[in-house]
Amino acid sequence: MKTVDSHSYLPELVTTGGWIVDAGCLGFKFANNFPDNKVMCLDPNKNITKPDKSKIYFLNLALETFDGEIFYNHWSTGEGNCTSKEENLLSHSGYYKVRTICLQTLFA
Repeated sequence: MKTVDSHSYLPELVTTGGWIVDAGCLGFKFANNFPDNKVMCLDPNKNITKPDKSKIYFLNLALETFDGEIFYNHWSTGEGNCTSKEENLLSHSGYYKVRTICLQTLFA
């Protein structure tokens, strides 16, 4: 097992030219580690801008178990961001609703 930017993966499952999913792609450090692959990047953070690379595909969505909407907590550091089905009692500028997608829809 290898780890890049807090994302773990098994190198033996990565095939040259194949697809990789980067869920929580803030900063695209994990995606940029695979120049010979196509990378589907997902992150609900509204402040993310897709890098100008042809093999990186970006969806501004949260990867969840359902398609719809969910609440999102975005902290200033980017670490500890999370989704919640319940409306949080915390009130801060980084708390907002985001759209979701499930794996079945993503790969349909």
